[in-house]
Parts: sequence; structure tokens; C-alpha cells
Amino acid sequence: MASGGIAATGGPLVFHYWKNPGGFNNGLKGICASFIQAAFSFGGGDYIAIIAPEVKEPRETVRATIGPLFWRMASFFVLNIWLVGMVVPYNDVDLINKSGTLASPFVIAIKRAGIMPLAHVLNALIFLTVLSCGITSIYIASRCLSGLSELKLIHPLFDKKDKAGRPYLALIVSTTLGGGLCYLNCNNTAAVVGIAGFIQYALVYNNLIRFRMGLKAQGIHYKKLSFYSRCAPYLQYIGLVFIFLILAAEFYLSIFPFGAKPSASNFFASYLAAPLFIFDYFAYKWWFKTKIVKPIDMDFSAAAYFDYEEQCKAEETMANPPPKLSLWKKVLAKVIG
Repeated sequence: MASGGIAATGGPLVFHYWKNPGGFNNGLKGICASFIQAAFSFGGGDYIAIIAPEVKEPRETVRATIGPLFWRMASFFVLNIWLVGMVVPYNDVDLINKSGTLASPFVIAIKRAGIMPLAHVLNALIFLTVLSCGITSIYIASRCLSGLSELKLIHPLFDKKDKAGRPYLALIVSTTLGGGLCYLNCNNTAAVVGIAGFIQYALVYNNLIRFRMGLKAQGIHYKKLSFYSRCAPYLQYIGLVFIFLILAAEFYLSIFPFGAKPSASNFFASYLAAPLFIFDYFAYKWWFKTKIVKPIDMDFSAAAYFDYEEQCKAEETMANPPPKLSLWKKVLAKVIG
């Protein structure tokens, strides 16, 4: 509304703030610093892989979820940030001096437009969003602990489940630790989580590349998969290059931070996740004596059950075809799911 020109803004803002005071504060160094906050906010799409084993029809659910998730994240993160950059200058007093939701550019944009009741509504939505993120994080953490227990990487107690199949001990530990860490006064939490997020996506890209290698080595055509990326593995290689460049930029910023002298404490506070990952990886290799599996030796047998199940459903669909959806319903299914 503000970019369109409501009364309180005195006309359309368009890209005025990109010119005065400017669109890119602190130049390239400022852009690199924003990557961390972006990674901290953007993470979570990979949760689908953890949630999938607990749904009734994993392949159908993941297939129906991935497309809408992409459009939701693109519209919320990319489009909204584009609009916020149009209506809130980087030197806004509230953006610099306030904290919490008062420093949210969305709240500031509404405040500048003179619609304070809407700002209160937005604060309530932010609260619900944070609460939802906390509940989701507890769920994911408990399932990760349960999975690690099943793989015998941690104590089997964490895989103890109740009658409904919920890992109750893992849930208790995740809730206790997660709830306690919420009150941890740490200014570099976003940096640690952001770096860990980039490393996590790098591992996902690497796994996809190796997965395609395994399929090729065993003579399995990727088009036989339930769903696949037509641009793989090339996009994954490009993604790895981008992540390497971002991690290199963050390494530079952790050594030469804004407005401070280089120090070991600042480096580890900002870049702790990277050396910790390296240590964990080699410690795991040394302790469990594991080796990197060759593509020809990769085991894809776990997919056989789902392949058979999918084949039965395909035959049933051919025998009893469902009614055709209208174009509008097809578009809605792609965007919303």
C-alpha cells in the first residue's frame, strides 16, 4: 500500500529510498553481512525430509508440498523484502535504535503509513509465527534425536516411544533444552545458525550429486524416480559454488568485522559453526571407522516397497481415472497444495 501511494506517504514511494539514502549500505561488505540474517530467516524448507516418514503417503505428500512451498517462500521472502526496501530506508531511526518487533521493517513500514492498528495486528502475527517456529523446532529436534538413536549414534533411550509412536524422552529433552536456550542472551545466535544453515544446504547438494552418481553407476535412470529435478546435478554444483563464496565472505567478515578490530573471540562467536562441523565430521569418521561409500555400492533397496506401492496406485488410477480438474484448480493445487 505504501509503495502504491496511500495518503500518509505523500504519494508513491517507488524506488526513492534506493537513491536517497541509497539501496546498498556499506557496499559489498554490507551485502555479505546480510547473508547471515537471510540464512537465519530462510532455513526450514529441509524439514520436509524429516516430516515425510511420519505422513501416511510420503511420496504423494512431498510431491504435493514442494511446489507450493517454493512459491510461498519466494513470495514471502523475495517479494516482501523487495517491497520493504522500497518503503523503509536503511537509516530509519526505528530500524537502528529499536529492538524486537519494533525494529521490524514491516512494522516500521505500517507505522510510516500511519496505520497503527495494523501494526498491532502484525505484531500479533509475528508472535504467532515465532510460537509456530518454536513448536516446529521442538518436533524436528525430537525426531532427529530419535533417528540418531535408531542409527545407534546416541543412547537408545532417546528412541523410546509411547503407544502413539511419539518419542517422549526425545520430546522432553528437546522441549527443556530448546525452551531454556530461548532465554540465552547471545548476540551472535543468528551468525551461528546462519553458517550452520549454509553448511547444511551444502551437504544436501552434495548428497543429491552423489545420489545421481549412484543411480548412474547402477544403471538406474533418474526419470524412473517419483519426482526429480531436470536440472540436476548442475544446479547443485552451482549451489555449492555460491555457498563456498558466501562462506568465504563470512570468514572475511568474522576476521574483519564492522566497527571492531580483529579478535579470536569475535571470529569464533561469528564463525563457530564451520570449525565445529569440521571437527564433528572427522571425529565421527575416526570414532565409527566409516568410509565414503562408492556409487556402485550404494543401497537403494529401501525404496523398493514404495516403488511397489506407487505402481499399485498407478494401476488403480488407470483402471478408475479420477475426474479431470479445471485449469483454475490445477493452478491452485500447484500454488497452495
